[in-house]
Amino acid sequence: RRGLVRVTGLLCGCLLLLSGRTAADPVLGPWVPIFQGIEQLSATNDTRSTDFSNLMVTYALRVDLREPGIQLLPSPRIENYTVNSRETAGMTVSRYVKNKGVQVAINAGFFRPGEYYLPEGTPMAVSGLLISQGESVSPANASYSASLLVDSANNARILATNWPAANTDGIQSAVSGDYPVLVDGVNIGRKYLGQGGIHSIHPRTAIGLSQDRRFLYLVVIDGRQPGYSDGAYDYETAAWLQLMGAHDAINMDGGGSTTMSIQDVTGNPRRLNSSSAVAAMPLLLATCS
Repeated sequence: RRGLVRVTGLLCGCLLLLSGRTAADPVLGPWVPIFQGIEQLSATNDTRSTDFSNLMVTYALRVDLREPGIQLLPSPRIENYTVNSRETAGMTVSRYVKNKGVQVAINAGFFRPGEYYLPEGTPMAVSGLLISQGESVSPANASYSASLLVDSANNARILATNWPAANTDGIQSAVSGDYPVLVDGVNIGRKYLGQGGIHSIHPRTAIGLSQDRRFLYLVVIDGRQPGYSDGAYDYETAAWLQLMGAHDAINMDGGGSTTMSIQDVTGNPRRLNSSSAVAAMPLLLATCS
């Protein structure tokens, strides 16, 4: 196993603290290697700018899909699987890092609303397309149709609207959000303003892809914590992803579910962001074998 290469990078990439700044420019830390093919950065900003109207603390992982050994592992099927009923077992992000021995993990797609705070291990149904290790866990649907699809050679693509459902022959991994925020390099997040609900200011989880489809971006934005991080509108989520290098991106299951966890030097999980709550959720994660 190539495993914990460059593990000293775990001590770097600290959150940048602002003191006495008046400019509205966001501040991105450097991309710091933490594992083979995986880098991390932290970012923050002042308020009152065009694309960054809220105070936000952001964490991101950049995964090089061309790096040998990189694998993606969304939540797998549960035993006694039944489609649209018993699809996968709910588990916190940190527990997933520990139990599966992976290096980084974030929350990804949605469960049905009443299932979020059920005990870990509870059989749950996922909303939208989910494929794990080439095996279908949850079928595509029209409501949660923004999807990331990755084949066995780590060729990735983001479908802004996967409905009617695309052919998934040869797809190894797939996860789904509910709508795109960045399409062909264009920030479309402002079109959701005024719609309320999920489009209001919230903690965010998003997944992006570079134009050449080499780099996968896993992003979380803390929220609901006044004075530290307010959360983001959709256009702010897209703006962060653009700054980081994404060309296409989708909004995943944010809110209290927003969590990013990595493996520390002892093999235990370390949560990077400050979640406003910790719930069970389907995951997208990367590991280098």
